[in-house]
Amino acid sequence: MKIKDFFKGKISEILGNYENVEFNADEFQYAKLIYDLVKWFHYINCFIF
Repeated sequence: MKIKDFFKGKISEILGNYENVEFNADEFQYAKLIYDLVKWFHYINCFIF
């Protein structure tokens, strides 16, 4: 599996989970989504690159 495809799959998975959440313009939920994405990129940078 190419790293690019791995990235696409994981990001789609994270975003897919949030598509099922009803947003009430709740800043915490948006912050959590961004935090999860950043945390995941950090994890990849530490262990793969």
